Amino acid sequence: MVVDAALEAAQQALARTPEQLPELRDAGVVDAGGAGLVLVVEALHAVLDERPAGADGEVPHWWAATPGPTSGRGTTSEEAVEVMYLLSGSDPERAERLRAHLTHLGDSVAVAGGPAEFQVHVHVEEEDTAAAIEAGGLAGVVSEVRQTSLSPGDGTEGREHPHPVAPLPQGIGVVSCALGDGVTRLMSDGGAVLVPSGPRRRAPTGELLAAVRASTGASVVILPNDGDMLMVARAAAAEARREGLEVEVVPTRNLLEGLAALAVLDPAGRLGPVLDAMTAAASAVHGGALTRADRAAETPVGPCRPGQWLGIVDHAIVAVEDDLEPAARCVLDTIWHDGVELLTALLGEDADDEVRHVMAHAVADRCAGSEVEQSVLDGGQPTYTVLLGVE
Repeated sequence: MVVDAALEAAQQALARTPEQLPELRDAGVVDAGGAGLVLVVEALHAVLDERPAGADGEVPHWWAATPGPTSGRGTTSEEAVEVMYLLSGSDPERAERLRAHLTHLGDSVAVAGGPAEFQVHVHVEEEDTAAAIEAGGLAGVVSEVRQTSLSPGDGTEGREHPHPVAPLPQGIGVVSCALGDGVTRLMSDGGAVLVPSGPRRRAPTGELLAAVRASTGASVVILPNDGDMLMVARAAAAEARREGLEVEVVPTRNLLEGLAALAVLDPAGRLGPVLDAMTAAASAVHGGALTRADRAAETPVGPCRPGQWLGIVDHAIVAVEDDLEPAARCVLDTIWHDGVELLTALLGEDADDEVRHVMAHAVADRCAGSEVEQSVLDGGQPTYTVLLGVE
């Protein structure tokens, strides 16, 4: 649909705005006006899909159903604010997840009602009021918002909190962008908080920021795993730092770089050395991809027809073939270099038995006579039938 393409183009254009203005690049943020326009297009997309914005049936795994460790930002200052609003177009599961998420922002949390409408109440610092309202947008439609200052002497002192304050976060947490059952499982097993995001379906800055807030780590590392998500990740990190959180970005450009970075994560280590190790691991990956052409086009290696196999390295098409095997061999030869120790093939959601057979042979043949470790994994990622990487 036209709006699908418009939304993807708008998100990509927003991610590129720091490249167009030095002030944005230096600040590590995206254009505010552009971000507002993207929100409008996202809302239009939701309306045309006949669903409330933020209630598309997919609940992020990091949006825990029970309260986790809080950020430690209790409402102890004289600038605390009581936030209340009506949440509609929701359901009991989303309402409970919202309640749990709000415990990361403040206290005196209550989400009451149902089955589709809920009254929401939370006490937060003044700087977190917008975040408390935005969190409701993940669970349904927010309306009738009321904000009241809780200055000393208003009778709210000493009110018992419905939920006890959990221990402070510890260690280093990771927020990772990914799509695909296999790769999300691998990253989750590696300790990452997952945000559904990838080519043609990229997450907005607000969702990354919400995942950072939900992390149980005292420090957080973001893995965008997509070159077009890098600026969005940096914008989320910059906003999180303004909230007092310690957040850094490892500039991973694809899923294999993200997996390599996650493999060297030391959750108990110091952020600086860990960040250096993860960045070095990601940088050591030289990757390529295989996918089918969806339309006729001219490429650097000649014309392609719909359905032909495309070999891609460093965002450039290096092979156009009727069969997968020669395209795979071309990509493998292009990314290969002296000193390779590991070759990984990540199979996508449309990889059938024939693709598995061809890739297993291509990988084995390329590594024949060497001590290179081989790994063929089910990633389930969309867009790219096969992702290849050597390190």
